[in-house]
Amino acid sequence: KTFESIENFEESLNILLYEDNGFKDYELIYLICSGMENQIEIDGYTYSLEEIAELFEGKLKGKIVHFANSKTLNIDSETAQYFLDVTGAKAISGYSHTHFVSSDLLDFHFFALYQEADHVTELVETLFEKQYTLCTQLGFHLFY
Repeated sequence: KTFESIENFEESLNILLYEDNGFKDYELIYLICSGMENQIEIDGYTYSLEEIAELFEGKLKGKIVHFANSKTLNIDSETAQYFLDVTGAKAISGYSHTHFVSSDLLDFHFFALYQEADHVTELVETLFEKQYTLCTQLGFHLFY
C-alpha cells in the first residue's frame, strides 16, 4: 500500500494490525519506502526504527520485516536488537547500499528461499550461495 502521509501510514498500520484477519498468518512484512540508515521518510517526515518498533510493539512475533533497497538499512546490532525485542519480530533485513540495480530480483529470491529454509541462518547462507554478486552489490543484511 502506498503511504502519502504520516496519518495514512499510521492508519494503514492500524488496519493491518487490528482489522486484517490474515495478519497473524503473515510471515514476512515487506516495506518499500524511502529513507536512510535508521529512518524511513514519508511526506518529508522521518520515522526512526525505534518509533516504528513502538508502533508494532509486540505485534510482529515470528515475522521478518524486510526493507527494499529504496531505503538503506545501515544500522548497528544494538538498534536491530531493540527493534527485535520491542516488536517480537524474528528478524529484520534490508540493504546497506542503494544501487542502480533495484533489489526486486534479490527480494524475489529471498522470499522464495524463505519458504524452503528451516532457519534464518540457512536462508541467508543459501541466498549468498545462489546470489552472491547481488547480495554483495546491494549489501544485504539480516539481523535476528
